[in-house]
Order: sequence, then structure tokens, then C-alpha cells
Amino acid sequence: SPFWDWISRFLSWIPLFAGPVANPSRCAATVSLVLAVMILPIITSMARDIFQQAPRLQQEGALALGATKWEMIKLAVLPFAKSGIVSASMLGLGRALGETMAVLMILSPGFTFGINIFKASQNQTIAANIAAQYPEANGLGVSALIGTGLVLFVISFVVNFVARKIAGNTSANRLNIFAKFKKFVKSIKSKKLNQVSSSISSISSVSSDLVSSSSTSPVIDFDKFSPTRSSIALRKRKDFLMHVLIFLSFIVAIIPLASLLLTTIIHGVKRFNIDFLTHNMTYVVGGNATGTGGYGGILHAIIGTLEITLGAMVISIPIGLMCAVYLIEYANGRRIARIINLMVDVMSGIPSIVAGLFAFSMFAILLGPGTINGFEGSVALSILMIPTVVKSAQEMLKIVPNDLREASLALGVTKQRTITKVVLRTALPGIVSGCILAVAR
Repeated sequence: SPFWDWISRFLSWIPLFAGPVANPSRCAATVSLVLAVMILPIITSMARDIFQQAPRLQQEGALALGATKWEMIKLAVLPFAKSGIVSASMLGLGRALGETMAVLMILSPGFTFGINIFKASQNQTIAANIAAQYPEANGLGVSALIGTGLVLFVISFVVNFVARKIAGNTSANRLNIFAKFKKFVKSIKSKKLNQVSSSISSISSVSSDLVSSSSTSPVIDFDKFSPTRSSIALRKRKDFLMHVLIFLSFIVAIIPLASLLLTTIIHGVKRFNIDFLTHNMTYVVGGNATGTGGYGGILHAIIGTLEITLGAMVISIPIGLMCAVYLIEYANGRRIARIINLMVDVMSGIPSIVAGLFAFSMFAILLGPGTINGFEGSVALSILMIPTVVKSAQEMLKIVPNDLREASLALGVTKQRTITKVVLRTALPGIVSGCILAVAR
């Protein structure tokens, strides 16, 4: 609240930041900050894995041609990773669009809307609205909530469609580093062209003097043919500035994550002991112990989490991985591949409450009303995990060099063994990271 007060005091002339600030700050600004912290690890992890796959020779070539560290990143790394960065951003955005519990716990719900992000009871999200209203909804109310879920799918579709247009066709531009750097060098020296052309005549006159007379030793200023000191200093200053900005971004990213971890440890260690881990809630009613079983614990929750998450992994990881292999190795840019990609992007924004409703409804239809078991939870979680597995594995498979595939096929290896023994092994670190992200989801 004090931070929002400080921003509102200096920027209140902008309607977005006008006061008064709600206290407690259960407003859109706080939810936005929390969602940013939640999606930050997803984007960072995927982008890191893609940056690590950038061709080392292109990076070294750019540095050898005189590029600064930032110029090398801009010319050799970012163009190569552009498609993956967009996919990581869309995956993070889908996570934010579909988030339910964080919004429901923080935001003071409102049935109207306002442009001011510091006022409470003015905003609501689709996912949180479904979770809040569904327990008391029936008949037409349920249909209305499911309709809002459909609207969320449409929003996800539009956002992903725009993102694909922005990303464009990046696969054909990944190996154009030297052409881009040549253009970069040409732009640096463009200001010196007139000076070089005028200096040619002076070199000619100096050469004629050397032939006619050897008694004098001419002094040639070779600095005329190199970039000026001011241009080199400007490039170095820009490189230093980008280093500072990247380092500050690292600090800004670490502070909330470290604060979250520290706060959890400080408050959780007060109740953290062996009884807490080895007892369940059998003898606890209404928060009070009624028997000899101690004060209760989370053994049942630990086992349930492991069982349900393991079941979701068994369902989602094979399906997601095989889907990614099909899209990269077999689909070859067909129309069905574009449709599947779009549906996966849209599914990444599905709210957890909608996934739960789907699983509950499916088991009610198949096994009868009132069917409730842990496998339903695994099915619901697998719906949330599959898009993450597909997108992360797809980006990792996409950046495996085609030379490896062609070399394997040229030796007579079948396509199936090429995929399992060459492609998947090369992309294994990134695939594991994507699976870990999906499990965390």
C-alpha cells in the first residue's frame, strides 16, 4: 500500500494511477504484480534453454568481426531465439489469463469496471469470476459461466494470433547473422565513405612523391580509414548501458522470488516438525485435536499431491512429447499442424476451474453422477500440463540442427531411430526443463 500511495501521489494526473489507494490494496495493480511474479519463471526458463542452443560459431564470428557483447546478442542470439521467446511469452500469458486462485484470494471482486488500478471492487477476471460464482450457480447461471469461459478462449485465440503475426517466419532468418553483421559494419562506416574517397587522392599524391623523391618520409594518417573514436566510444557506452539494464532486470526478478522463498520459510518453520509430516487430520475437528493423534499434519496431503501429480505426469508427458514430435518431425508445416499449434496456445490459457469442471463432467457422464476420485484430479491437471509440455518440447526440437538429422539419415538410420537417438537426446535438457515447468503448473 505505501508503494502504491507513492506512485499515486506523483502520477495521480494520469487517470490510471489516480487515488485514493485502497487499503488493504486488494486491487488490480497488486494482482498484476503477483501474476508477473508467477509467470516470470516460465518465461525465464524457456528463454534460457533457447539462448543456450544459439550457434556458438555465429556468436564468436560476430565478436571476431568487432561487435560488442550486446551487439553480438542482438545480432546472433535474439534473431535465433525470436520464435521461442514469443512462445515462452505466450505460455506465460496463458498462465496469467487462466490463473484462478491467486486472483480470487487477492482481488476484491467487483461487478463493474474502472480504469483506476488502485481502487478496489472495480475489477474481476473471467477465471476468478467462474470460480467465485459456480458453487451457487444452477441452470442458466451455469451456462452463463461456461459462456464466459468460451469468451476467455476467444481472447486467448486473438492474442495468440496477433503474437504469431508479430513473430512472423523466423526459421528462415536464423542463419543470416553474417549478412546482418555485414549490414551493421556497413552502417558504421557509412559516415566515413566521403572521407575515404577524398583520401584516395591524397594517397596517390603521396605515392607520386615517394617515386619522385626519397629524401622525405611522408606521414600517412591511417586513422582516417577507421571508425572515429567518438563512434567507438558511443558503441561502448551503449554496450555498458545494456549490461546495466540486464543486470538490473536480474535484480528485479530475483527480489520477489527470494522474498517469497524467505517469507515462506520464516512463517512455515514455526510449525514444521516430524509430527507435521507424519500425521494426518484424523483426530482433528474444526482445528482442534480430539484424540491422541497430536495436532494433525499434512501426510495425507503430501501423499495425495504425489499420487495425483504422478498420474497427471503419466498422462501428459507422453502425449505432449509425441504431439511435439509430430508437429516438428512429421507435420512439415501442414494446415493440421497450424491448427494444432493454435489449439495448444489457446489451451495454455484455460482456467484451472474450467479444467476441473471438464474432468468432473466427463467422469459423471462415464461413471455416473457423484463420481469423485483422485484420478479425476490427475485428468484435470493433465489438461493444464499438456500445453506446457508441447510448447517447450516443440521449441527445443525446432532448434536441433538439421545437419544432425541429415547425417543420421545419410548413414541409413531410420527416421524413428533418428528421432529417438539423435533429435530427442540433443533436445533432452530443454525437454526436461519443460516437463518440470509443467509439473510445477
